[in-house]
Amino acid sequence: MEAFLPYLLILVGWNPASPADSMEVAQSLQPSREACEAQGAAFMAGLGRAADKVAAQHRYFCVEAPSPADYDALIGRGQ
Repeated sequence: MEAFLPYLLILVGWNPASPADSMEVAQSLQPSREACEAQGAAFMAGLGRAADKVAAQHRYFCVEAPSPADYDALIGRGQ
């Protein structure tokens, strides 16, 4: 059976004048890279001009979730 590996959509926002005090992160699982990219792009588009009115930076990243074998290796069960 082929493993289903979702993608993690990671949304990051911060104020460049004080990144340590203003960093915000949100994440969600997406069923595919395409869905992840679409959700990230929609988030950025939704910011629109509102983002221009505040001194904030925003980025998104799509990262493939680890496979069961990768997860086992990360926690030491793969030995």
